Amino acid sequence: MTEKIISSVLFDTSFLLKESQDIDTIIKTLHKDRVSSYISPTIKSELDDLYYVGRISESQYKKAMKRCMRSRVSSIETTRNYLQKSMTGECMISMNNEHGVSPVNIRNDCNVLTSGLSHDIDMILSEDFHFTSKYTAKSSRGSKW
Repeated sequence: MTEKIISSVLFDTSFLLKESQDIDTIIKTLHKDRVSSYISPTIKSELDDLYYVGRISESQYKKAMKRCMRSRVSSIETTRNYLQKSMTGECMISMNNEHGVSPVNIRNDCNVLTSGLSHDIDMILSEDFHFTSKYTAKSSRGSKW
């Protein structure tokens, strides 16, 4: 397997909200190594919505924003094209078929994934398990994986 240098990452909402010092260590390392960090408009609006409707506290919101500032995160441009829309739609269909996740519950995750792919992001940092739920549930029975 060939190694690829990570030059850009996209933070997901779940990553920014995770209550763990590991997240801060990862962000510090990425910044030190001059890895470009991004969020998509979907992630920013998710954070804002979660805060405004009271699903996260003010301190959680501020911590997520502070993490963004510490990593000098940039926003991915919002222009979407037909290919991105098509990829997002296919992602939602696939997630429903493969993992049983309703398109309503996966729309934002598919938007984030599509944004990352269409902007040549090397890695998406997330704490969501939608993308592996079906497979990890099977393999976790009696397995170390």
